[in-house]
Formats: sequence, structure tokens, C-alpha cells
Amino acid sequence: CTSCGSFSARYCSGCRSAACCSIECQQTDWRTYRRLRRAIKDLSAPTFPSRSTPSSYLAIYFPMVNPLAHGNPQQTYQQASQVRGHFEPDLDELLHVAGQEGYIGRRIQIVRGNILRGRPKFRDSLNIRYLDDFDTDKLPVNETLHGGPSAVCADGWGVEFWTGPIVAYLKAGNDLDAKNMTDMTLTAYRDALDYLAYFRETVGSAIDFPGSEDHRSKVIMAERSGKVKGVRVNCAGHTAGDPAREFLSVEVPRAHPLFMLQGDDPLEVSEALGESWAAYRYAGHRDPTAEEARKPNARLLLVSALGEDDVEWRGPLRTGSLLLVDRTKHNLGVRKVQRLVGCFANE
Repeated sequence: CTSCGSFSARYCSGCRSAACCSIECQQTDWRTYRRLRRAIKDLSAPTFPSRSTPSSYLAIYFPMVNPLAHGNPQQTYQQASQVRGHFEPDLDELLHVAGQEGYIGRRIQIVRGNILRGRPKFRDSLNIRYLDDFDTDKLPVNETLHGGPSAVCADGWGVEFWTGPIVAYLKAGNDLDAKNMTDMTLTAYRDALDYLAYFRETVGSAIDFPGSEDHRSKVIMAERSGKVKGVRVNCAGHTAGDPAREFLSVEVPRAHPLFMLQGDDPLEVSEALGESWAAYRYAGHRDPTAEEARKPNARLLLVSALGEDDVEWRGPLRTGSLLLVDRTKHNLGVRKVQRLVGCFANE
């Protein structure tokens, strides 16, 4: 699984490049995944530049200035040349800053695992190339990575603001000096973002050795990795006529958006238990008035402290199935949710 590392995952039917083991894992990574899913899916389309030679390999480019791609990274085929028995991509065109005079050195980070996603050892090593800002103090911050709250590194816990253009590509094999290249995947794209987002100068990235051995890195990974139990409250259409399926226990990654900004509006009814729950709507049921989209009992969870259920910003949550989690990242049990719904239903 791209999000958690589970071996029970299935490949996306559209791009065949990323895999998920559950809907909750897909929700966790959707904001990042969707930026390149369509492009990866369209690799075989006539409009996408073809692989020019057998020694061209797919890489992912993070432009420094990114107005035309709407903040999205770009995928590109890069020609590889053999240098002293090792194949390396020609990155002169990408690792270039217009108007910059003089030579700018390059640096590389070789990533061999991602403990945040349950992949402590990769099959293929991830290589990240970038310009060395030691040579110049005029390199602008990379807009693709840090250009606002929707940028791809916006939810990281690192303190590094990457400057200049950046390119990520894969080497076949997990060795530090792997000789051959292979095509970049969406799973490797996820790993590249994690490495960059959790990187600290002089320490390294919290997701891979040696940065993962740092005390603060261990604290961060304990907070963000793994899963907790949440509750899926199904609508009429998803219960398939079986009352036992109205409330289901599900595994939710600690990196799920509900544990971050999307969960900053806790359900007021949960405060009756001295707790803080957040809700996320599952996709489906485009017609909110359809009978199968209704969930009368679950609507009781959305009422305000004054007993009102017309809070405007919670309107989309009233129909379709809901995911409930405890915002403190503790397990949330089905019985606790059922008891709370029962209390309000009997009032």
C-alpha cells in the first residue's frame, strides 16, 4: 500500500502505479496522489511525449517556479548515459536557474526506506537531485514544494525550505551505488515527498536512516506512523439492508487528514463524553436527496450543542457514509458511537 505499506493492497485500476489497501488509506493520500494520477494514467496517450530511447526513464520534476502546472510536479522521460559503469540521467536542462551566472554545484540524497509508510527497505533506491545553495544565496524557495497551504510539502514536519529545482528518479536495486535506472512510480513519488517534508539539515530525514535515529525524528514518526481504529457510519445504500453494517470498525492511518486541518471542527456532541471526534464523508451518492444516501441515526452526531442540525458547513456530512475518528489519535470503538447515538435518539 502506498500509504501504509500493507501487502494486501490493490493497484489503482486507472494508473497501475499506486496501490491502496483500504478506502481510508486512499483518503489519506488522495491530495498528494491526485496531482500526478491523471498524468501517469495518460503516459500512453498520443499527447504525452514518448520514451525517446530504451535508455530513457521516467522521472518526477519539482519546478522551482510553477505557474503553468498549478503547483503540480511534472513527470518527464530523462535520457540516461553510462558513466564509469553507472547509468545517470542528464539533468542539465532541469537543474538550471535562468539568469544565474556561474556554476552551481549539485547535491544528491539517496533514500532506501520510508518507515512512515511501513517500507523500511525499498526494492529500488530513490535518488533526489538538487542544486547546492552553498554556492549561492539567491536560489528562490521551490514553489512546487512550499508554495502555500496546498503545496505538496505543506503537511510535513521538517524545517527545511528547499530551494531551486529538484528531480527525483529511481535506481534499480537498494544499493547506495546502484548501477541501472528504472521508471519512477507514484509510490516512489510519495516517498520523495515524505523525505523532503521531514528533512532537517545536519540530521537528515526522519523517514530513513540516519535521520530516523534522531530522538525528535522518533517522536514525530511515533505520532504520524501506524493506524488507529475509527468508525464508519454507513448510509442506507452502503448497509445493503443489513443493520449490522450501519456501524463498522475501520483502520485509519494516523496521517489521515482528519488528524490535521480537516479535523479542526470537532463534533460538538462528542464533548458530552469529554472527547473530541471529527467526521469525514466517504465519496459516493452524488444525489444527496436519494433514499440510499440518508442516515437518520448518524445525523444525530452532527447536531450542535444547542440541538440544532443546520450548521451550514456540515451540510455535506448529512448524507452518505461518514468516517469518525478520535482527534487525539486514540482508538474509537463502535460501541461508544452507538451509545452516543442511542442517547440522543431516546431524548
